[in-house]
Amino acid sequence: MPALSRAIATLRFQSPDMDPDEITNALGVPPDALQRRGELIPTKGPSGSRIAKFGMWRLHAVEAVPGALNRQVAELLARLNPDVTVWAALTRKHKADLFCGWFMAESNEGEDISPHTLSELGRRGVALSLDIYAPEPDA
Repeated sequence: MPALSRAIATLRFQSPDMDPDEITNALGVPPDALQRRGELIPTKGPSGSRIAKFGMWRLHAVEAVPGALNRQVAELLARLNPDVTVWAALTRKHKADLFCGWFMAESNEGEDISPHTLSELGRRGVALSLDIYAPEPDA
């Protein structure tokens, strides 16, 4: 099976009344993007914006070409507070996930996720969310 062509990974925390500063203070790193409920968020749609329905804190890994989720997770976690009790307090209050966009150039590509990576996410209470994009059909 060929390696996945491209991968993006983003650590996300979200909840209705989230204060993104709480996540920043607990994990020791500012986010790459954040939103607070009620804020106006720019969009590409005809209205040009929407109102945020919940708070969100996002930290992006470096895009990997070809895909390399294990490396992306290690890079993200190395930047953050390793204390699992801090993570447990955060995940009691907020939904946490590692959102991954996987982009295929062929119809059969794949990625191995190591037991260590899964364990590190699990110890922190972080779900793994995958969006898998098939290659564009030939025109």
